[in-house]
Amino acid sequence: MKSLSDTMSNAVKAIAMIVLIIAGGGAFKQVLLDSEISQYIVDNFEGTEVSPLFLAWSIAAALRIALGSATVAALTAGGIAAPMIASGTVSPELLVLATGAGSLTCSQVMIRVFGCLKSILI
Repeated sequence: MKSLSDTMSNAVKAIAMIVLIIAGGGAFKQVLLDSEISQYIVDNFEGTEVSPLFLAWSIAAALRIALGSATVAALTAGGIAAPMIASGTVSPELLVLATGAGSLTCSQVMIRVFGCLKSILI
């Protein structure tokens, strides 16, 4: 029984941080959706010649640089870019790829900066 308890404890420790990050990204996305910021962004760019793919990429990239987490940036940018799919002018698959690529912007820099800050602050 003790070995089962130890195994379960180690498994929960390993996955807990991932679950919290995903939950935080989903909660932030929902805040942006409920406050209608995503619709505001889409409405502002509706009459322009900006590609929806570039817009989704740039939103994800800006969130990645501001927040530091690729997971949170991808989930949040996906929620913001979701109304663009309803317009029917862009393929959902390409929008997902653009959002994912934007969330990986500056990965090496962000990993190093947050690693340094973590070692300094902890």
